[in-house]
Amino acid sequence: MTIITDLGVYTINIQLKDPFEISLGVEEEIRNVLVTIFLEDGIVGLGEAAPSSLITGETQNTVIEAIKAVKDRIIGKEVYDIRNISENVSKHIHFQKSARAAIEMALLDAYCK
Repeated sequence: MTIITDLGVYTINIQLKDPFEISLGVEEEIRNVLVTIFLEDGIVGLGEAAPSSLITGETQNTVIEAIKAVKDRIIGKEVYDIRNISENVSKHIHFQKSARAAIEMALLDAYCK
């Protein structure tokens, strides 16, 4: 079966060897978010959010909270219904674009497997 049974959210923190510097500021650490979507047949889809407070105003914490806020809107759905799931997530996550992208990547990864 292809029903989504769970959605996981994990932090990925990596210290940069050299700081990432642009005119808006400097980042010395990558603070990303890994999203996992689990299907009832054992398939796991992966997606990653790369928020940048300097560019989009998103942080690791705001992305995590946004994903957790829509978790119940994803679990129990058919993975093949990606378009409707994505549209529903978009209605509830307005400003956390990397969170939406990570969810969609994980959905597509699970779907394609």
